[in-house]
Amino acid sequence: MEAGIDYFAAVPSDLVTGWPLSGSYRAPKLLQEVGAADRVGLDLFGIGRHHRTDFPDASAVVVQ
Repeated sequence: MEAGIDYFAAVPSDLVTGWPLSGSYRAPKLLQEVGAADRVGLDLFGIGRHHRTDFPDASAVVVQ
């Protein structure tokens, strides 16, 4: 049996200002999450696609 995560990489808002953080902030964090999933032994980390400004993952190939 394989286990994994299917994930959307939404850009969170700054807790102080309420403004959304940038995709350039979120992308490295996403890669850290993928690395953590690999370290704990998950077989899959699926990245969903959204063509919106609050999701930096319009193409999973770009995230790689």
